Amino acid sequence: MAKSERVKRLCYVVCLFLFILFVSRKLNQVAFMLAFHRGELYTLLIMIQWIIPMTVFILWKREGERIADLGFVKEGYAKQIIWGLLIGAFLISIVFIIPDLISGKPVIREEIQINIGGVIYYIAGVAAAEEILFRGYILKELEYINKSKVFCAVISSAVFGLFHIFNKNLYQMIMAAFFGMIVCAFKQNVKWCTLLSVIIAHGVHGVWGIHFTGF
Repeated sequence: MAKSERVKRLCYVVCLFLFILFVSRKLNQVAFMLAFHRGELYTLLIMIQWIIPMTVFILWKREGERIADLGFVKEGYAKQIIWGLLIGAFLISIVFIIPDLISGKPVIREEIQINIGGVIYYIAGVAAAEEILFRGYILKELEYINKSKVFCAVISSAVFGLFHIFNKNLYQMIMAAFFGMIVCAFKQNVKWCTLLSVIIAHGVHGVWGIHFTGF
């Protein structure tokens, strides 16, 4: 496929996913309003989140590409998991722990309780879906368009920040872009940092932020 066609398709895909994200937000609100049972609610939310990666897989297969080319590796699972945990711990340190220590805030709020359903939803839904889209599909398409690692990392991370626009929080958009740059750098330069690794890192970072600090 010509570069111009890839750029055009990537723009269409980004717009499509922004629309899907908007619809997902509305469906989430409806689900809460209908007072679903907690287990049913988390199952529904995970299914909604997986609209995005399933669309990615369909688009990828239509072009004759292998799902593995998105960044999944079939060997060295232990190394991939370890790298995911290490990157997650690194992100937690620089985003939450160090700033809290400097400012004198408690690193872990006493009133925070771990919600297992919420943890599963965030890792299996949010983290997996977003990483397959951004550090999988979009990053790979950008690599076909431009071989520069910096270009690909910056653009994919900027789009990742843009996707947080519905939160109506500029700081969160900037932090999302910063997060994207870090995980891109690891994925692009560390052999065993794969798409599975960044899904784990994203999940660990998000679970800590939501369930331990109330971020």
